[in-house]
Amino acid sequence: MKLCSALLDFGFKQCACDHSMFVFTQQGSITVFLVYVDDMVLAGNDQGTMTKVKLFLSTRFQIKDLGHL
Repeated sequence: MKLCSALLDFGFKQCACDHSMFVFTQQGSITVFLVYVDDMVLAGNDQGTMTKVKLFLSTRFQIKDLGHL
C-alpha cells in the first residue's frame, strides 16, 4: 500500500500546493506530515494524535522513530 493512500485512510488531507505535505485536524489539534524521498517529519500540537499516527503507520509499513528533530 502506498504511503499517500495510508495517510488518506487515516484522515489526512493532502495539500494542493505541496503534494508532499499532509495535514490532519481534529478537535483543535493539528498534525502535519511532511515527506521527502524516504524521510518523513511528523509535527503537531497533540502528542496523543502523533502517537496514533505512528502506531497506524507501523501496522502498514516498517518504520523507525528517530525522536525529536
